[in-house]
Amino acid sequence: MNTSRISLIAAVFAAITSLVAAPVAAAQGKILFRGQISNAYDDTRWVLDGDSGTLIDNVRPGTYEHYTSSRWIVASARDHGYVTIKNAKTDRCAKPDLVNPDAYVQVRPCDRHDDMQKWNISEAGVISPKNDPDLAITVTELNPAGYSWLVLKDRSQVQNSPDSVFEFTSGR
Repeated sequence: MNTSRISLIAAVFAAITSLVAAPVAAAQGKILFRGQISNAYDDTRWVLDGDSGTLIDNVRPGTYEHYTSSRWIVASARDHGYVTIKNAKTDRCAKPDLVNPDAYVQVRPCDRHDDMQKWNISEAGVISPKNDPDLAITVTELNPAGYSWLVLKDRSQVQNSPDSVFEFTSGR
């Protein structure tokens, strides 16, 4: 992981944790990050299935350049310490279809009152749903076409797995 990515992850984490001390900023939905979200291990990137679908795919390098849905906006949620993750192309927010292991992560119309659209991002880059911090977004194994879906997995099983650590890269 390069130094600029580590610094960006640290900055996003610092901004999220500062929301606990600054509830006014949290109420305003302050934008903390704009850019691409990638897996820290293999540099696969988040995009929408078919570039405009509801499922969030994770695609390998050399593939994501063709997608216009690879940019995301992380903003503070109205709940202290939580964020929303919105696709910049569709203006829809990341949300699991269920808060259970193996549930797919997809995008739906943003709703600031929907706790299923609120996430916690750890300092290490692990993303967990507000409704169940024992789960974490995980990359499933890439299929032969070079993409996979994002799903929720039991955090105790994936805590140290590179499949559950994400980086935030702005300016691309």
